[in-house]
Amino acid sequence: MELYCISRYELSKEQLIDFTRNWHPKVRAAAADKLYELFGLWEGAENLLLDKTKSVRQRMQYYFEKNSTLDIKKFYRDNFPVPAAIKGFGECGKYEDERYVKPFADSPDDKVAAAAVYALANLTGDGNDDLYYNLLSDPRKQTAKAAYRAFLLVGNACPERVYSDITANSGNELVVRRLVRILCRCSVSPWYAMPYLIRLYNAEEEYIYAPIRRAIDERSRFLTISGALADSIKTALGESELPPELANDIMKQIT
Repeated sequence: MELYCISRYELSKEQLIDFTRNWHPKVRAAAADKLYELFGLWEGAENLLLDKTKSVRQRMQYYFEKNSTLDIKKFYRDNFPVPAAIKGFGECGKYEDERYVKPFADSPDDKVAAAAVYALANLTGDGNDDLYYNLLSDPRKQTAKAAYRAFLLVGNACPERVYSDITANSGNELVVRRLVRILCRCSVSPWYAMPYLIRLYNAEEEYIYAPIRRAIDERSRFLTISGALADSIKTALGESELPPELANDIMKQIT
């Protein structure tokens, strides 16, 4: 209903501003677009730079960059440690700006730390993947979730390390689920994780063996691997009981 009103009716400036406070981000975004179309940057528009939703923040960043002298990065820094300010800074900053947000990753405030992780992933990509990885089992739930998302997006980890951490965290289902997905999505190639996928093939827990088996089934049929990796895969095959047809198929691919 709100979106229909914004698109179809001639609303006053005040009515549109009221819609920028709506609970739904699509309504806030539509109201911001309509306000900008009709009135340009209105008084108080900078408040939407601190919107909790990325799509709203980013359209406002665009509008301010296009038609304002506001130093957006300074605006965000002035509003630290508001989580939306940290996120917004990460969306419009550069790699060297990480020094402004990285300390917040140690914040006891879960929302602040999670925002810092999000910002670092935007600013530095895989430049902080060790940090994201180390935070996967963090007791701050939102921070651990942000670290997991960041790692899936830009992180790289040694498959052997991930396998070791899967076994070490066997009592923590959530952490293991995340580590298994990271192992299955090895950024180089699933074949580099193959020795460890094979070793987990017969895990008792479905949340481990189901994605592991799917990753093995979906492996590339075109590969070039080193002799050392081939030997490691052969060793894993010797240690694990795979269906004979699957084991033979893998062996043919690496020899």
